[in-house]
Amino acid sequence: MGLERIAAVMQGVNSNYDTDFFKSLIDASESLLSNGGNVSHKVIADHIRSTSFLIADGVMPENEGRGYVLRRILRRAIRHGYKMGATKPFLNSLVSTLASLMSDAYPVLKEKEEFITTTIFNEELKFFETLEKGIQILEDAINNMDDKIIPGDVIFKLHDTFGFPFDLTADIAREKDLLVDLDGFNECMAKQKQASKAASSFTSKLPAASGSKRNSILGI
Repeated sequence: MGLERIAAVMQGVNSNYDTDFFKSLIDASESLLSNGGNVSHKVIADHIRSTSFLIADGVMPENEGRGYVLRRILRRAIRHGYKMGATKPFLNSLVSTLASLMSDAYPVLKEKEEFITTTIFNEELKFFETLEKGIQILEDAINNMDDKIIPGDVIFKLHDTFGFPFDLTADIAREKDLLVDLDGFNECMAKQKQASKAASSFTSKLPAASGSKRNSILGI
């Protein structure tokens, strides 16, 4: 048994989300976004904790490695807020509640509260700029489908152009009882990598212009 399951038993509840810690985070999320009782508040409560600790440990939102995992978790939480009507940054507002709840055991949360809040806010601001347009493209694609499988090229476009991680599109598909074309998505990813590799190889093989020749090319 993990710590949270022991806490649930000790507090006489049937779910980790009903323990005093999670209940306080969920209450804060409901107060911020309304829609009391919506399961999305549980996702937000869970994700604000994991992302805050990742940032406190030095992980930053990026497009690869552990930074990409952080970005995926953040964007999943943001979309759950969007589902409940959020159209501007909200997740960062919950950092103060988390820090108040856990700073006795983890003082680093209080020490880095401002930095964590700013990092999450900036990521929210960036994602909200494209979220609505990306959702609309996905909805249009779904409405024009002849079967129950979201095409791989659509999933790739969302990923490449709008920063929708594959699993975020997969979440939406599950909510709508749809499937995703993983093979088609992977094929598009492979083609992009090949094109990128070819372009890089072409650039590296170009002769280096030096001296007067380089100046001539630059028009100097």
